[in-house]
Amino acid sequence: MAPPESSVRLLRNARDDILTAEETFKLHEERTGVAAYLVSQYIEKSIKSKLVELDLPYPRTHNITALLELLPDKSLSKRYVWQAVVLTSFAAVPRCDDALPTVQSVRDALVYAKDMAEEISKIR
Repeated sequence: MAPPESSVRLLRNARDDILTAEETFKLHEERTGVAAYLVSQYIEKSIKSKLVELDLPYPRTHNITALLELLPDKSLSKRYVWQAVVLTSFAAVPRCDDALPTVQSVRDALVYAKDMAEEISKIR
């Protein structure tokens, strides 16, 4: 059975976010706030897409840890606990100039967010 249209739309938007994050970061590495925010949006929408696909309700939140804990594979929230905290903090970055992430933290987030999304996509 095909996933619901809203799940497909969320996943498409998530992919747009990560592509935009990568392009922004490649062209303007100093714009860490924008790239970090988009990485956070990518993983948030990836999780929400899977929750919709599995017909699991979720609260209106940007808390990546809380969203991971709603997935049937409980090991993900344990395996990615530190990354989830960092990605959640990135959701507020564009509004907090004094808390801009480092270039290295965004570089790392681009890698582990894709790893997380890959693991999420395997959940059935």
